[in-house]
Amino acid sequence: MLKKLSLISLALAALSLLLLGGLYIWDESRGWIATLDLLALSARFRLRGMEEPDARLKVVGITENTISAFAKQQVYYPFPRDWHALALRRLADAGARVVVLDILFSEADSWDIAEDEALRDAINYCREQGCDVVLAAAIERIEYTAGVYSQSLLTPAPTIMQASPALGLSNTLEKLSYKSTENIWLSLPLGEGESEARYFSQAVEAYARTCAQEGRDFDALLHRASPHDVPYYRINYVGRPEQLPEHLKSYELLFLDELDGGEKGVLSGENAERLARAFGNAIVFIGSRAKADNDYFNTPFGLMFGVDTNAQAYDTLARERWITFVPPAWFLLIAALLGLEAWILSLVRPIWLSVLSALGSIAVITIANVLLFTLIRIELSLTMTVAGFALPYMTCALYSGLTEEAAKHKIRRHFKRYLAPEIVDQIIANPGVADLGGVERQVAVMFNDIRNYSTITERLTPHQIVDLLNLYLGEATDIVRHNEGFVDKYLGDGLMACFGGPVPTPHPAADAINAALGIVGVLHEKVAPKLREWNVPEFRVGIGIHLGKVVMGNIGSEWHMDYTVVGDAVNVASRVESQTKEYGWAILVTREVKEAAGDRFDFEWVGERQVKGREQPVAMYRVIGPDPLENYRLNLPPL
Repeated sequence: MLKKLSLISLALAALSLLLLGGLYIWDESRGWIATLDLLALSARFRLRGMEEPDARLKVVGITENTISAFAKQQVYYPFPRDWHALALRRLADAGARVVVLDILFSEADSWDIAEDEALRDAINYCREQGCDVVLAAAIERIEYTAGVYSQSLLTPAPTIMQASPALGLSNTLEKLSYKSTENIWLSLPLGEGESEARYFSQAVEAYARTCAQEGRDFDALLHRASPHDVPYYRINYVGRPEQLPEHLKSYELLFLDELDGGEKGVLSGENAERLARAFGNAIVFIGSRAKADNDYFNTPFGLMFGVDTNAQAYDTLARERWITFVPPAWFLLIAALLGLEAWILSLVRPIWLSVLSALGSIAVITIANVLLFTLIRIELSLTMTVAGFALPYMTCALYSGLTEEAAKHKIRRHFKRYLAPEIVDQIIANPGVADLGGVERQVAVMFNDIRNYSTITERLTPHQIVDLLNLYLGEATDIVRHNEGFVDKYLGDGLMACFGGPVPTPHPAADAINAALGIVGVLHEKVAPKLREWNVPEFRVGIGIHLGKVVMGNIGSEWHMDYTVVGDAVNVASRVESQTKEYGWAILVTREVKEAAGDRFDFEWVGERQVKGREQPVAMYRVIGPDPLENYRLNLPPL
């Protein structure tokens, strides 16, 4: 039965894992899972702490202070393109290797051809100096109706494009969204029957330029960053830009002479040296860090401007410290192993140990998830791994709880009529001690019978007989249960009781004798006065006790089954009880009972008798209790 229940529990664990997989596939629930994972990702980054980015990486920010400083020189935001052209020339002269302008110089915003030409010429100049320039482009999507839309590529003004600059897609995500990944490319259809045109993001395009300059295999390195043929990779953020002063520069630094009132385009030697120290061999990202432009995102380290996220996306590739996603096949294997562990722990008993073990496992899963990320940059879905354990565990635990509750109900139904409530509770706590399928125990078996019962009942009405039996058997049952025994069955005018099972007790023989003495005592103290009150004749009882091994369990058919004991000890106890008539004494026990009880009671040897079913004679002793001896004698006067 236990094996069957365990297999059902295992099947439920497997079904719960299938359900979890279905939730992961379903778009709506997957969105919730992704949201929870992003919260966990943020916590993992914060636990990992800051990292040092690529030493060459520089972020040049256009801030509110920058806008204010230029405004004092009557240069207003957005800055004219010839100023950006001058910035490019100075960075190239300072020795920068790649400059990314996170500013879209679209044709619609172009009002002065001379400015576009200045920017075009500056790009060509940078190329001559060995500095690649990446300009911003964007894919614009226009929705017409549901499912009907058009896409087009927004590029810099045509004059600027004459310099054939490298293009990198700017951020196209909704602002203030959570930016955890970097799109490697976006595609546009070229026309009917033609393949798609792919455009890299600014960070990826900058990395491509760096690889080309260094003679490295860009395609192979990019594949390592995103090995599963998906067009994105996880940004390995190093920390808040404000905590990296060596890498964060202001746009004003490029124009210290002009902002001091100097002539535009004239750079002092001191400032030229300063720029060379700041930007020599640098990878430079220029963009807005002004809140008014709304170009910022939620990240694991809080709000960051778009130019900062682009720079850190580049850093992920440049340092080759990309975050590895676990392949789906491996993830399914991990989920299956966690589900198996959950099933095993759901079978642990007692239940508090199972729950404690499950909580410990969840803690270990969480810690392992964090360590995998912080130490070797492997990202597992914390939501799915925890759910992969918790859902099967809760399913199996619920099933086990229901089946155990049913088992407890069954135990109570079987034993509540025979055993004291505290013993029933012990059986419920440890069902193995009273296996309903049968268990062997060393017990003391007691048989109890009313003497002269037939003669007494001849003078009574049926109602009086019932009242008589209920009174006596009720008192006798209470005494048996009080002495850690249980009534196996009622035998008309008597009963059979067992001590030492189904829950083992330390002194079953002594318990049985104490119960026998208690029955004799209550017969004279409580039953006899009541019988006199009813004008019913008094009676005596004969009690036989034997100690031996029995099998306890359910016996009967599918239509009627009782919990009882069988074995040689039962037969001997019954024969000993019948000998009380011959010896005329209320309580007789065998040698086995006397030896087990020790010197706690007074015994007198009365003889040996050959009993049915036994080759060896049975030695019997009478028990002398604290009551007057007359109470134990069975030779009553005639009725």
